[in-house]
Amino acid sequence: VMYFLNTDCDAFEDPGPQRSDVGVFIEDADLVDWHAKMQVKMPRVFLPDEKVFGKETTQHRYGTKLLAYFDDDKNKPMRATVLGSRWQLEERLPGIPPMCADYREPHYTILIGGQLSQIGLMDAHDIDPDIGWKAVGPYEPSVNPDYDALAQSHGIDTRPRQSKAPTETKQEQKKKSKKKKTD
Repeated sequence: VMYFLNTDCDAFEDPGPQRSDVGVFIEDADLVDWHAKMQVKMPRVFLPDEKVFGKETTQHRYGTKLLAYFDDDKNKPMRATVLGSRWQLEERLPGIPPMCADYREPHYTILIGGQLSQIGLMDAHDIDPDIGWKAVGPYEPSVNPDYDALAQSHGIDTRPRQSKAPTETKQEQKKKSKKKKTD
């Protein structure tokens, strides 16, 4: 038996991501706590052995590039950049229990097509390689001057990564490994 359930919390009161959300991240411990509550609330959707970050140990960092395919069509790539994470708030209606734990659901604040938007946080940590958003490419902490300044105001280092010394050629690596074996 397969169960299909839309776990997106209705967000009637929530304004969506704002510039003030750039560079702000939910505490990992709060996400783990929320996920544990959802495992109790919706055990067929949030499976007991499932982790909030999938195979990763934490959230994606500011500047992480994500890729997904519209309608799972490899000819329709969608690219986004992580700018932060936030709680999407659920409308509180009298007599109606909340869809999500604590009337909220975690989302990544993203930049897509030059616009601020958001995606479900767990959609970027799915363990199925063919579903959801995947981190791609080399990590680069700088997004653009405007968003970088906002992120820096929240203590995020957006300086370009320092290039390391030129990498050794494979021949030089082989010579070193042979020398270590003979020493």
